[in-house]
Amino acid sequence: MSNKIQRYFEKDNGIRLPVDDKYLQPFLSPTAKNTHFRESPPASEISERQKGRVLLQIHQMLKYVKFGFGQCADHASFDIRDGLLTRDKAIELVKRYDGQCGARFIKEFCDYIEISIDEFWRVADSFRGPMWEKNSKDEWVLKDSIWEQQEKIKVDG
Repeated sequence: MSNKIQRYFEKDNGIRLPVDDKYLQPFLSPTAKNTHFRESPPASEISERQKGRVLLQIHQMLKYVKFGFGQCADHASFDIRDGLLTRDKAIELVKRYDGQCGARFIKEFCDYIEISIDEFWRVADSFRGPMWEKNSKDEWVLKDSIWEQQEKIKVDG
């Protein structure tokens, strides 16, 4: 793939952001070093725009919980079809980013709708799709994930 090709994520307001780890990471950890985000104000001072950002992250994470794929898989699929991303790189990005949502976003959402984080996860898990199972560490994992399928192909090759 040519280095001259730029991959972009186009936001609803028309702003185009290059898609790679450098630009995806701040959405998962908005207070990480070298990002332009600031600590959020108290819930009573959260603007409509900030609420929208929080809701978008929660929505994408819940889509992953319910259906087993999230925003990164959506965008990676488009980039593969457009010839901008290899399947292997897409799988790597999906494994790393799909379903991720910063704990701060979950807390802000719970504060906004006045529920506890435990209640949030109880309800979210009640909608978890059949493609999930718990592993030996009692963590939810995807059954037969695309990255596991890819490993089988490489081994069986």
